[in-house]
Amino acid sequence: MNLGTIVTIAIVAAILLAAVAWVCQVYQYPRFYTVPLADFRAFHDYHCLVVGLIVGIPLLAAPMASGYAAVITRDPIAWAALLFGLVGHGITFLHSAGCHASLSAAWNREVIDQLLASNLWRSIAWSLQAVLSFWLLRR
Repeated sequence: MNLGTIVTIAIVAAILLAAVAWVCQVYQYPRFYTVPLADFRAFHDYHCLVVGLIVGIPLLAAPMASGYAAVITRDPIAWAALLFGLVGHGITFLHSAGCHASLSAAWNREVIDQLLASNLWRSIAWSLQAVLSFWLLRR
């Protein structure tokens, strides 16, 4: 595979991660406040299943492709793209996963608030990763 293909994979993965994060930010997570308590667990578990299926491969592909591009090109833009992607992944695995585990047990306004706040940073990080990766490809 050539470098252009690797960077394209990084771009597509980052765009998908950013798009899903933004949809969750502006639409899905705010709905968590309005789902009837009796239905919340099933609603939340279904959300996690569907989103997990959508982002599973991009969560693996984005850091691998971005990391490869950064190491091969040694370009500061590629390293910055990798860094932003890793920030998004860090938020996902170190914070958001715990929020979702808590919400699988019970509806909790404070946890939803935390999820929304942290997801904004994740959305921004993956968006910046996509923009910088695209810029790297265009150079």
